Amino acid sequence: MESPPPWAMWLRVPTLRVIADAFATYSNWNAPRPSRAIWLNSTLGAKTQRRAIRVDVGFSAGDGLGLAVWVLLNNAEEWGYKVPLPTPKIAGLALFYPSLDQTVSKARKREGLPRQDLLLPKGLTDIFDAAYLEPVPISERGDIRLSPSLMPEDLVERLPPVCFCLCEHDMLTAEGIAFAKCLEDHSIEVYVRVSPDARHGWDKAPNPADTVAQAYNEVSELIRKWLE
Repeated sequence: MESPPPWAMWLRVPTLRVIADAFATYSNWNAPRPSRAIWLNSTLGAKTQRRAIRVDVGFSAGDGLGLAVWVLLNNAEEWGYKVPLPTPKIAGLALFYPSLDQTVSKARKREGLPRQDLLLPKGLTDIFDAAYLEPVPISERGDIRLSPSLMPEDLVERLPPVCFCLCEHDMLTAEGIAFAKCLEDHSIEVYVRVSPDARHGWDKAPNPADTVAQAYNEVSELIRKWLE
């Protein structure tokens, strides 16, 4: 029997799953944030504590939420949260084209990018902002539960290894690279991969490019090392 491809191991890797019971950065605003009630589960049974959850893998906005949950789990007292389970040890973070900084407008993120035709359409990003961020003014989106890349140095220095899988034609690539540089400056193990000629969500196409399998395999090998 032919061996499964390396990325198939993701089906068996314990992952961090987050279910939010409410979306509000502040009590009177309907913007998303990691919930006060965070449920942790994994394929190996986190509820019974047989094994700690080990890897956080996310895509786009899910990356921002996943990283924000890591922040919350490691700094819960900042907001008065009580996490019902022991804080799991996260061996690494694999972030695919992450959304990490909501203090910069989408229009500004688009500025100067050469292939405007390959960026996420304005109509789609407007829907995202309306659903997740409004009516929080952009000047007040610096809360690190919304913009986790703005976390303070003491949290940055506690991060596990981080893999950034970015796309050449994506308005979010610059903030991913900037955050990766910040981690490198604080001696955090960082892996950055920018897929050429790729747009946001390029791996979700009906007929994905060959670069998708290549990226998945490389990230899978990193995850394998993290779990050793």
